[in-house]
Amino acid sequence: MKALSVCSHRFTLTLLAGFIFSIVSFAADEKPANKKYEGTLETGIMAIGGETTGFILMTKNEGNYELDLSKCPKLNESTEALNGKAVIVHGEYKPRAGVEIRERRILIVTSLEAAK
Repeated sequence: MKALSVCSHRFTLTLLAGFIFSIVSFAADEKPANKKYEGTLETGIMAIGGETTGFILMTKNEGNYELDLSKCPKLNESTEALNGKAVIVHGEYKPRAGVEIRERRILIVTSLEAAK
C-alpha cells in the first residue's frame, strides 16, 4: 500500500508540475514583443478581396511584413511622404490567417520614422 501511495503522489506532483510549466510558458508567449524592424515602406498596396492593410515593409533579410497602423492613426498621414523610402518601424509581430495568403505576416505598428 505504501509503495502505491508514493507512486500516486509522484504522479500527482508530475502532473501538477507539467500543468504549472504549461501555464507559465503560455503566459510568457502572451506578452507582446515590441521589436525594431528596418526596411523600405510601400503604400497603396491592394489585394484580391481586400486582404491587405495597404502598407508593406520590405526588409532585406526577413522578408515582407504588412503594417497595421490602427493603433497609431496619426501615422497614416505621414506614410505617403515615406513611400519608397527606408524606414524604421517598432511594433509587435502578429501573424493572421488569410484566405488567399495562408498566413499574413503583420506588424502592429507603435512607431514609424524615416531611417537616418
